[in-house]
Amino acid sequence: MTKAFVAQRKERRSPEPKVVRSNRTERAMTTIQKGEVAFLKCSLRAIELNIIMSKPTTDARYDAVLDHRGHLQRAQIKYCDRKPSKSSGSVELRLERHGKTYSATEIDVVLVYMPMVDRILYLPTKYFDGKKTITLRHTAPANGQTHGVQLASRFFW
Repeated sequence: MTKAFVAQRKERRSPEPKVVRSNRTERAMTTIQKGEVAFLKCSLRAIELNIIMSKPTTDARYDAVLDHRGHLQRAQIKYCDRKPSKSSGSVELRLERHGKTYSATEIDVVLVYMPMVDRILYLPTKYFDGKKTITLRHTAPANGQTHGVQLASRFFW
């Protein structure tokens, strides 16, 4: 190729696209929006697992009913991004609603959406029954501690 031809090809490149920036400031999601995101993420995962997920038509202590091959489970769905004050690499899941904890007589499972890892966690009753909070680690502790540590990866759904 001649130098002139190469120069012409370089000139024909389209200009770099301009980035349009908004003057609006980004707002954090409301708790209602977070709940909807968590519900949609859980719905998508249920479809991937060939599980039917239904939503109650009236107010209930659970957010969804999971139907896996005829086995029904009442599920409470949570969005979890609350960082505890004392540790990094973990999030604190609040398990209260209107000052009342969840019990195994009301719900069968808690599904938790963790946006920092973009995964859903499946928590059986022994991890939430009567508890106000649970701390879930999305990274292993730097000190190697294992006792009392709830690694999120153990509960991936």
